Amino acid sequence: MTLNAEQRRQLLRRSAEARTTAAVEKASKAIAALNKRGEAVNFRKVAREGNVSLDFLYRNTELRETITRLRTRNQPAPATPVSPDTLSTIVLSLTRQLGEAKAEITRLHAALAAAHGENLALRRTTTTPRYEPAT
Repeated sequence: MTLNAEQRRQLLRRSAEARTTAAVEKASKAIAALNKRGEAVNFRKVAREGNVSLDFLYRNTELRETITRLRTRNQPAPATPVSPDTLSTIVLSLTRQLGEAKAEITRLHAALAAAHGENLALRRTTTTPRYEPAT
């Protein structure tokens, strides 16, 4: 049975509609999955997650509006500027912490040197050989 031109067009149209519907469903599932995981929703992530093209997402008006709306919702709030007083307080605090850390390092180096000295003295006083010479 041979199809005429009109039947072929209808068949192609139905096939294209089925592919479009499947792609919209995959993209919608991808958006839902990203939301459920708490990840940021943007065009690239939806395309990757749903295995659809970026071009398809941009051409589909409903999906484009949904992704744009969710993308702006997930943007972090702008950082508040830090005042100079806060900066000087932070610098003073970090300078104090650095001094404490350096003092701790100096104390630990001295303790390590003392431990090495005790270890050497103990090794010199031991009477048993540490290894057996080969015969």
